[in-house]
Parts: sequence; C-alpha cells; structure tokens
Amino acid sequence: MVHDQQVTTKDIARWMADQVAAAGVLDQAAASERIAHAYGAAFACKNGNGTWAIAKPVLAAFRKMTAATVVWDRSILAWRLRTPDDPPGRRLVE
Repeated sequence: MVHDQQVTTKDIARWMADQVAAAGVLDQAAASERIAHAYGAAFACKNGNGTWAIAKPVLAAFRKMTAATVVWDRSILAWRLRTPDDPPGRRLVE
C-alpha cells in the first residue's frame, strides 16, 4: 500500500485488488479494519452496527478496477477471484 500523506481512494482500491490477486480472496472485515487503522476514517470506519465498513468511493473504485476479475461472495463476506463457473455480475446468488 502507498505510505505517504497523499493516499487516494484509487490507491486503496489498487491495494485491495492486489490483495485479491495475491491471495485469491480478501476478507471485508479484515480489509476495512486495516484500511481504517492505516489511513483513517476517510477510507473506512465503523458503521452504525459497530462493524468496519469501507468508504463508498473506495468500493466504487475497486469495483471499476476489478469488474471482470473479482466477485463478492456473501457466504464468506469476502471478495474473491472470479471462476469460470461464476454467473455474470459482481455478486454471487445464494
């Protein structure tokens, strides 16, 4: 991740995409907590029910960056690399 004072939403989204590419999966809770602690509330914070959430602009940049390669898997609350068996779209139907 970029470690200077000029971090942008695109930098955070790129970090997320790199994590999915390297590990095959990115846990939402762990990612949002790490982003919040490393870069502050502009990029992630605790939501109304006390769980960590990634800022919407970061998610939008991440979705745009990974539209063809990553899906949201609700069953594990994580993003993962798309497989040939995944249906079209960003979210898997349960």
